[in-house]
Amino acid sequence: MYGFQPGTSDAGLAFAGLLGVGADRTQATASLRVPSLDEVLLLDPRYRVSHWTTLRLAGVIDYAPPAVDVTVVGARRGSRLPGVRGHRRLRMDPAEHTTIMGVPSFTVARALLEVAAEVTPRHLRRLLREAQYRKVLDPAEMGAALRATPTHPGTRCLRRADPELAVTLLGDGPVGGDLARFIAHELRVGPWVPQLELRTPDRGLRIVDFGCRHLRLALEGDGADGHDTTQGRLRDADRDAELAAMGWLTVRATAAQLADPGRLSQQVHAIARDRGWDGRPVVDRFVEV
Repeated sequence: MYGFQPGTSDAGLAFAGLLGVGADRTQATASLRVPSLDEVLLLDPRYRVSHWTTLRLAGVIDYAPPAVDVTVVGARRGSRLPGVRGHRRLRMDPAEHTTIMGVPSFTVARALLEVAAEVTPRHLRRLLREAQYRKVLDPAEMGAALRATPTHPGTRCLRRADPELAVTLLGDGPVGGDLARFIAHELRVGPWVPQLELRTPDRGLRIVDFGCRHLRLALEGDGADGHDTTQGRLRDADRDAELAAMGWLTVRATAAQLADPGRLSQQVHAIARDRGWDGRPVVDRFVEV
């Protein structure tokens, strides 16, 4: 049994503040000191925050969930306390848990899998895109979670919400996901490396959404997050000029352009031919670094 109070550790205070936990929401008796929730989470390896609470800690949702989701790993059941929604797992892969702001937690990928059956497909797609935008969702972890749980209700919901989830997650954000699907279905040229890191002459680092090494061709998805402002356009122009000095050509794709994939693919194919592509389609569209 444990109390639902913030405690005094840094992790506990951050945890309580993010979730809107008040000091008055406690459960204790005069004769017995009940440990606070954050103390249990930090000291007992069986406990992990999970589900919606993980998404709140990671910034995927910006509101406090109605209850704190806590999962206990093992045969014992967690205590039933006001404000706590308990879950039980007989075992847990170490790759499925992490630490967020000092609090033992599920990974974002696993948390999304667990809540997928509780929301509509549209809401689920929004959660996925937000996690991508916040850069807290590891595509490899998401793919591993789906492969490891083929019969989980959340797996079926995720695949219904986004049938090409594995491809979508290769992109960085909503437009990046659309760009990944465009590459997979419309382009014959490649292969492409997602999030390709390029070293500049001054030992700096540039990351392009998708890069084709042998053609020195970069595809970038331009969303509405700063690209359509004067400062954003100047920043993009400077970045493109720097890559051009290294021999790379950048092709930028907006959501409007991706809505007409046939025309965009013709443009990219024409550029690829000018850069040495022989017209033969590649088999594997995506490769690792």
